[in-house]
Amino acid sequence: MKVVIDANEMPRLAQLLGNLFTDIEFVHVRDLGLMEASDQQLFEELNSRGFDLLITRDLNQLRNPDEMEGLRGSGLSWIGHKESKKNGLAGLREILATYSVALPHVQSVLRESGEAMYFKLRKLPAGASQLIQYARNFRDGEAFKLPR
Repeated sequence: MKVVIDANEMPRLAQLLGNLFTDIEFVHVRDLGLMEASDQQLFEELNSRGFDLLITRDLNQLRNPDEMEGLRGSGLSWIGHKESKKNGLAGLREILATYSVALPHVQSVLRESGEAMYFKLRKLPAGASQLIQYARNFRDGEAFKLPR
């Protein structure tokens, strides 16, 4: 599978996801020389270069009828998420964690369906109490109250 990371994502995301999913080729649009391409041009070019999936946070691509039609005609699958409220490395960690968990499921659905699809991801829960079942000290096993 060949996946392109859209211009609105950090280029480093391609390398990090590639380290986790060695069976998938990840490329950022910057490395393809397509940073200035319109979405319509991007969809056509990615199709001609044999890409399968676009990762983006540009949810307007699904809302704009012309872009949606261009995406549909390109044969590309699309996977998107909302803009992170976190900046820098914290935002990158959040996005990386979300895609790390979601991509195997996306791959499975794409294999089963046999056709191009679009997916909107939910962010992983980020609060400690949503991720950690419990925290207890070794001294007497007393529970630590986790922040939300």
